[in-house]
Amino acid sequence: MNDQEQQAQQRDVQRLLGRCLLRLQQYERLMKAVVAHHEISGPADALETIRAARIDDASTKTLGTLVGQLFGSYIVTEGADTAADAAANEPEDVIYFATRMQLSLSAEDHVRTQSDLKELVLLRNNLVHHFIDQHDLWSTHGCLTARDALVAAYARIDRHFEQLRGWAEHMDQARRLAAEFVQSDACLLYTSDAADDLQPV
Repeated sequence: MNDQEQQAQQRDVQRLLGRCLLRLQQYERLMKAVVAHHEISGPADALETIRAARIDDASTKTLGTLVGQLFGSYIVTEGADTAADAAANEPEDVIYFATRMQLSLSAEDHVRTQSDLKELVLLRNNLVHHFIDQHDLWSTHGCLTARDALVAAYARIDRHFEQLRGWAEHMDQARRLAAEFVQSDACLLYTSDAADDLQPV
């Protein structure tokens, strides 16, 4: 292989690696949004500050940390009772708001999804930190194996991205439906009845 052919193969590997890294950044950005927005709780007058703090906190997290936060909070096993945990921290003397959206999976799907996402974190770390240690980019064979590995890696990353995008879309839909309910006459009637129940007899 002459120098021009080697450089062309190396450029192809660089292009494919860049494509993988860009898709991973899109994935991480969306993951940060899901982690930041799937739940919020606090005094009604502080919700905007709390929301901004959650966004800021998520923005500094690594993918591995974000995946860890996702499980047990957003992704839960069917039948898990997390509502009691949130209710235990609610103060009684202020107007307090709490909402949490969750994805409930069977025990088998929960374990599989957790394993898949751990593998994605490992894939990300290998691409970012170890790729040139794992592939000889100064040989034809090394460039070809690197190319094949990157094509397979992109397919895996893209599959995870589409899965996460689906979760995010369902979360946004649930948030819109909740907002519509809060602004509806049915909600006003419900809160009015609840307030009447709290009046002293």
